[in-house]
Order: sequence, then structure tokens, then C-alpha cells
Amino acid sequence: MDAHILQKVENSLDQYQAEHHGERPLYILVSPGEVDGLLEEVKQANGYPKDVHVTSYRGSKIMRYEALNKGDLLLTDELPETSS
Repeated sequence: MDAHILQKVENSLDQYQAEHHGERPLYILVSPGEVDGLLEEVKQANGYPKDVHVTSYRGSKIMRYEALNKGDLLLTDELPETSS
């Protein structure tokens, strides 16, 4: 697992905001294998206790997205279609 996914998310958020006139994305979509690591990094970075349930970062909801490969993330204002 990439130990620095939070830094990648921060960089992507900064780039997104620069390209969208300061607007933040509603969702941070992360690959299934990395979402737990990201949530843990967010807890550590913000000094949250282990029993706190984290669901967002910098105003954007963190979501697991099965279609992404490890190392990929997607910032968006819409949830993508899922097949059922």
C-alpha cells in the first residue's frame, strides 16, 4: 500500500481547486485497496482518536470506487454510475 496517498490527494485537491476557481470537489474516489489507508492517514494527520470514523477530507467525501486501480484517484462532483 502506498504510504503517502494523503499527499497525492492533497496535491490533486490543490490542482482541482486551481482549475475550478477555488471550488472543492464533492467526492474523492479512491481504489478499494487504498481507501482504508487514506482514511487512516487522515486520522493521523488530524490527530483524531482511533475510534473516530472519518468520512471526508478538506470538505470532500471520501468514497471507495471499485473501477479504479491502485494508485488512481478521481475528484468529482458527481458519483459515477455503478453496474448492479
